[in-house]
Amino acid sequence: MSTCLLKANIIYTDLSPCGGAERLTLVTMHALYQKGLKFDFTTYTQPDIKKLENAYGNKIASVIKKAEKINILNSLDEPVIERIIEKGNYYDITINTHGDTLPFYHHSLSKNNAVTYCHFPSAKFHINSENLEYLRDIRVGKGLTEVYDMDHSKNKIDPNLNLETRRKLNKYFEFLSVKYDSLMKNTLVLANSDYTRRTIERLFNSHPKILYPPVDVETFREAALKSTQREDMIVIISRIAPDKEIENAIELARIMRDRGIAKKGMVIAGILHHYDDHYHQQLKKMIADYDLSDYVSLQTNISFSKLIQLMQLAKVYFHPRIDEHFGISIAEAMASGLVPIVSDVGGHTEFVPSKYHFHTLDHAAELIALAFKATTDSERLAISNSTSKFSNANYVKSFQRILSELLNHKDIN
Repeated sequence: MSTCLLKANIIYTDLSPCGGAERLTLVTMHALYQKGLKFDFTTYTQPDIKKLENAYGNKIASVIKKAEKINILNSLDEPVIERIIEKGNYYDITINTHGDTLPFYHHSLSKNNAVTYCHFPSAKFHINSENLEYLRDIRVGKGLTEVYDMDHSKNKIDPNLNLETRRKLNKYFEFLSVKYDSLMKNTLVLANSDYTRRTIERLFNSHPKILYPPVDVETFREAALKSTQREDMIVIISRIAPDKEIENAIELARIMRDRGIAKKGMVIAGILHHYDDHYHQQLKKMIADYDLSDYVSLQTNISFSKLIQLMQLAKVYFHPRIDEHFGISIAEAMASGLVPIVSDVGGHTEFVPSKYHFHTLDHAAELIALAFKATTDSERLAISNSTSKFSNANYVKSFQRILSELLNHKDIN
C-alpha cells in the first residue's frame, strides 16, 4: 500500500509551552508529511501558530498547517476517543507524543498500530500520588472543572473538599491508572534515553526502544559555533516551571557572584505558561532577595532569534534540573559550542562528557570557573560535533524506519 493512502493521528495535549516535547511533536509531523502520510492532530486546544513560529522558526512550526483536521480532546472516556477514531475512519497509525503524561488509550490500539513516545513515565507517579496539578495540566477530567483553578501547591487531594468531589477525584485517578498502564503495556513505546527506558522497564515490565529526540543541531552550529562575541556569561534555557528547578540556577548565581566568577552574569530564558506565573514571581523575588538583579537576567517568551543570540554570546550552559530525562536545550547549547555543566544524574549523562558533571552547586561553580579559563576552540568544536547524532534528519530517518516496520512497509523509500 502506498503511504499516500495511509493516515495517522498525532496526539498531544497542548503545544503552547513551546518546549522540547512540543518541538518533537512538530518534527514527528514533518516525518509523516515527508513520507506522504496524511495526518490529523488531536489536542485539547487549538495551536497558536504565531507563538510556535516565534519559538521554533517558520521552518519547524509551519508543518502544523499540514494537519487535515484538528480534533479537540475534552475527555479520555472511551466513547469520546472512539468518536475521534471513527471520524478519522480508523487511523492506520496513532502516535501519542505525550506519552509521559497523557493516557490516551482505546481498546483498538496495539503494538501493531500505535506508537507512544515517552520522555519519562511521569504520569505513573502523578496518578499514584493523586497530584491535582497533573489533572489541571491534562485538563480532561470530566466533571472536575471545580478543581482546575484551585491552589495546587500541596498537589494532593485537599481533605477540605466536599465528599462528592473527593469521591469523583479518587474514581478518576483510578480510571487514569488503568488507562496509563494499558497505554504503556499495549502500544509500541519509544523512550528518549536509556535512563527513561530503564525506568519504563521497571514500572511496566515492558521493553521500549530508544529514539533520541530531534535537535536542530545544524541551525545552532551554523549560527553560533564560530562566534567571536563570547563573554564570561552563563545561559540557562528552560521552560519557566517548578519541575525545571530553576531556583538551583539562582543559588548557583549567588555562589558565583560571591566568588567573582562570570563577570557578565547569568541569563535565564524560556517560555512562561500562565499556569506558572506564581513560580515566576517566586524566582523574581529570590533574585531580589539575594541582591542579584544586576547579575541575573530572567527573560520570558523569547524569540528564536533571541535564543540564537544568547548562544552566540555565552561561553557556558548550566542546566538546573538535577535528574533531567534528556535535555534538548543541553544538546542545542552543545551544538552551539557552549560548555555544558549538568548534574551527574539523568539522561543527559549519556551524552555530556563526565568532566562536565557536577555533584553539588559548589562543584558546578568550580567547573564553570575552569570552563571560562581553559576551554579552547577545538574543545568547543568537539562538543558541537558530538551532538550530530541528535539531528532532525537522524530523528526523522529513525522514526520513519520504525513506522515502516510497524506498517509492514520496509521498502518505503
